[in-house]
Amino acid sequence: MPGLTVRRRWTGVYAFAPDEFLTATPHPTTRVVSMTSGIGMTTAFGLAPTVLDGLIS
Repeated sequence: MPGLTVRRRWTGVYAFAPDEFLTATPHPTTRVVSMTSGIGMTTAFGLAPTVLDGLIS
């Protein structure tokens, strides 16, 4: 579009690990979850209930 100027750019970096999901339990009421295959936006809404169910049950 005429008159628009890119002021900033962002370069994303995907997490990488042998497994698709990295989960850790540093405290009984805390979960750390990371997508490690570049599919985080696709699977986040499916994984979140599973993680939360594990905290509640």
